[in-house]
Amino acid sequence: FKMPHIDIFDGSGDPIVHVRLFSNVLWPMGLSRAQKLLLFGRTVRPLKYVFTFKTLMMNYFLKALVT
Repeated sequence: FKMPHIDIFDGSGDPIVHVRLFSNVLWPMGLSRAQKLLLFGRTVRPLKYVFTFKTLMMNYFLKALVT
């Protein structure tokens, strides 16, 4: 498996756009929700505000993965 290029979210952009891009790029690969959740951590910069982003966006992210 080769992870497609997805820009790293560093807090300067719109987090919803990042989640949608991530979901749209990985959707055709047929990955499971668990696999997508594991890969999502590779697309965010590990800074203090990213934890807040992850916490606030997790419900939205899970909904986006299902569709």
